Amino acid sequence: MIPFKYNLRSLMMRRVMSITTALVISLVVMILFILSGFIAGLRVMMLGNAVEGDWIILSRGTTNKKICRGDLRWATGMQLTLNM
Repeated sequence: MIPFKYNLRSLMMRRVMSITTALVISLVVMILFILSGFIAGLRVMMLGNAVEGDWIILSRGTTNKKICRGDLRWATGMQLTLNM
């Protein structure tokens, strides 16, 4: 087993590297906490504002809203049903 004095002396000899390592680890932990809070806030906002029966209609053949051109002429007279 390595003595505690040796570990302490090693840290003191490499001060800049030890401080930099501690700062980077704390920065990563801080960013993870911020992103976790941001995601939790988005989830609460989305669930709180959701209304049953709201729909997003995409253009034919699209799988996401980025590709949708907003052309809803084909959807006129279309009846939307929700099967639960």
